[in-house]
Amino acid sequence: QELSDVVDASIPKVDLHMHAETRARMDRLVSRRDGVAAHDWAEELRRLEDVPPGAERLIQAFAVPSDDKLSDTLALDALNDHDDIFVEWLAYALREAAAGGAILAEVRFEAKGGLRPEFMSLFHAAEKQVNQEYPGFCAEALVTGLWPDRPGALEVVEDSLGASDEGLAGIDFIHRPYDEEVDWTDAYVWASRAADSGLGITAHVGEFSTVNI
Repeated sequence: QELSDVVDASIPKVDLHMHAETRARMDRLVSRRDGVAAHDWAEELRRLEDVPPGAERLIQAFAVPSDDKLSDTLALDALNDHDDIFVEWLAYALREAAAGGAILAEVRFEAKGGLRPEFMSLFHAAEKQVNQEYPGFCAEALVTGLWPDRPGALEVVEDSLGASDEGLAGIDFIHRPYDEEVDWTDAYVWASRAADSGLGITAHVGEFSTVNI
């Protein structure tokens, strides 16, 4: 279901936590391009109801459904391999936010091993498309999923520091393990470098445990 179908678009909004790699959105886009019916995500919601609230439900929520059609259409590697697909997909996501009344959307991207080439120029191209349809709309990009012991995270941080001059808005920490107290020493060093470069900083804390707040 489209966001604009369930919200009042006449009320201006700011969406501060839009995840880019939402598989349901990707499925809708690919299905529309191919002229076929989209996946019935209600079944996935019912499946989640059987999982007790907590970290395990979050993990299951991001699992790819065992569906042959989705196995092919949700190959997210295509987003990094083809500039036109990346821009089309991102514009589709931003258009969804704008159609729901958003005047600003902060989009969080999961990055592994560094940012894709021309990341910010492609982001701005998608933002420009949507701004032409919804004057006054603007978007910001953030990189999420960063933590010192996560493979490839340091490369992402270095790329993010470089992209700050190109308009990247900030970075986002997700600590591991997610529901236990952790040592933030190295993350603090990364955050200090990010702040010095002008990047904003957010962190996931308190969703399943208060120990890291």
